[in-house]
Amino acid sequence: VQLEHNIRKLVKMSETLGKHASIKVEPKLGELYVKCYSETWCRAKVINDCPLTVFYIDYGNSEEIDKEDLHPVPEEHKRLPAMALKIKLAEGTSDSYLNLGFSETLSVKAVEKLTDGTFIVHIKGEKYEMSNHSESAYPAGVYSDKERNARHVLGLVKDNDTGVWINVQKVMSSECLTGSLSLQTKSADYVSMLDISELLRNIEPSPSFKPEEGDLVSVRAGTTWCRGYVMLLTEEDITVALVDYGMTISVKEKNITPLPPKYHTYPVRQAVRIILKTPLESKAGMIGNEIHLTNVQKVK
Repeated sequence: VQLEHNIRKLVKMSETLGKHASIKVEPKLGELYVKCYSETWCRAKVINDCPLTVFYIDYGNSEEIDKEDLHPVPEEHKRLPAMALKIKLAEGTSDSYLNLGFSETLSVKAVEKLTDGTFIVHIKGEKYEMSNHSESAYPAGVYSDKERNARHVLGLVKDNDTGVWINVQKVMSSECLTGSLSLQTKSADYVSMLDISELLRNIEPSPSFKPEEGDLVSVRAGTTWCRGYVMLLTEEDITVALVDYGMTISVKEKNITPLPPKYHTYPVRQAVRIILKTPLESKAGMIGNEIHLTNVQKVK
């Protein structure tokens, strides 16, 4: 798929992509070139040399071609990020979306990024009653399994614990919430969200920092500083998954800085997804509220 706001950029880029069309090349595996496809100049990456096959990095399709069809990429277009994204509809999405036609538009939100670069997405208007994806509360490919399991607030929670609250950030259904878990129990590994923000506020900014997907960062959201990882880069903004909140936000590059290694796993991460034994009577007004949890049972 492509992001809708990139369509105009693609049209504009295609106007100058073919300016080296008179120059032939000797294709190399993994290199980027230009090819005319359906009367449109496109960036094409060689993914196989026998037969010669290219992947159109801004459109998401591939094709077997002749080497005479390839030409050099203009310098100004070499470093622009690929505009095609691979997505997977989250479990629970209606089957009516399985046979979409070319150029159809969907309103989606990424909730997790897999290690192969695929984005798990929710479709606007769909109900995900028991989704396994909770706004990237558990980032795949960023933390090791050991870090993800051992350095999380759930490691400090005991079954039937009564000193547990959740600050709700998203209502996924009448039975499923995501947000930040806070504890009454004292622990050297647990730090309140307010104190985490103060720790991060003291980090020296890095003006030369150029974020890449997967980078662990400190991000400013309003007056609050949060931990997160870079989920998606576009020319306009950066999507960051907040690992203590269970949600994603879009920010400008000036509002993020590298997260020092000492804060990668300390304090324990606090984003959680909870399943309620008794469904909510109303979902209105839940966002931002702190709810006291009782009869807590951790799902194995």
